[in-house]
Amino acid sequence: MRKIAVTVTLASALALTGCQDNKVNPAPTSGTSSATTSSSTSTSSGVAPTSTSSTSSSESSSAAQAVGSKVPGATLAQQIHAALTDAKTVKYYSGNLGSAQSSSPSSDSLTDTVQLKLDDPMTAAFTDGGSSKRDVIAVDGVVYGYDRRSKNWVKQSQTPSPLEQQFVATYTSQIAELDPRVAADMLSAGEAVVKGQTTIGGVQATHYAVTATGAALMDKQVASMKAHGCDLLAVPEIKKSFDKAKAKDGATQYTLEVFLDPQNRPLVYLEPTKGGGSKSGRDYAKYTGYGDELSIEAPSSWKTFAEVEKLSPTASARTSSSSS
Repeated sequence: MRKIAVTVTLASALALTGCQDNKVNPAPTSGTSSATTSSSTSTSSGVAPTSTSSTSSSESSSAAQAVGSKVPGATLAQQIHAALTDAKTVKYYSGNLGSAQSSSPSSDSLTDTVQLKLDDPMTAAFTDGGSSKRDVIAVDGVVYGYDRRSKNWVKQSQTPSPLEQQFVATYTSQIAELDPRVAADMLSAGEAVVKGQTTIGGVQATHYAVTATGAALMDKQVASMKAHGCDLLAVPEIKKSFDKAKAKDGATQYTLEVFLDPQNRPLVYLEPTKGGGSKSGRDYAKYTGYGDELSIEAPSSWKTFAEVEKLSPTASARTSSSSS
């Protein structure tokens, strides 16, 4: 599991306090250039372009946008949602841009992996980059998390205790945080500015940046995550931290970025950061495998959360820290 720094818009990180020794720091630590700064290339993003161009492509409505032109974020979000519905499935990898001087993420910076069916209720699988083992499986909205110390899969119950609610939020957030549908909904918080065209993995992509307040981005994110199977704010501790972060940084402007292929499907998503700061340490997701067949099945054996608690009273804490 990648250790997610709690930024003002990454509300899901509040569920992962077990990965951070229960230390919550709502202030973001990295940033990027403001969306109002024009650029004819995408190299400033830290994503690995193989070529750049300010000319438009006749292959795609998204690529046809001129550099500096603006698109309502809500319109762009609708186009992305339509493309994702057609795609039906996706695989994505999370990573970190690392050095601010590096224009491309190294292969080993791509860590955790998610396979996701792009419909609801949630059907997905999360594989931890450190162990290369699946830690989370969701099938038709039923969540299973792996507790490594007891070596058991733990199945979500229909009437979860408060501790189990936190367990479910922790695990589903690892899937939903970078769900491309959630990223699309966050784009709708502001106006999208075309930053340029590039190629990523041999595919032509259009680079967009959206700047909006932290409060708008946070609200969009948690609402979309809930719609797609992760209800963070149902956990009182997370809700309290969310409200604190929103009060502290809700009025601050943040910029997120996305690179779309000719079908308006996300190829790369860069998490929101304050404008003008260092790019070093910025988290991102890379999307691939649209339409691929996925192998996601419920574990053949599992225990309930209550059963694992009886095996060890601290098992519930371990479910959120065992992958760290």
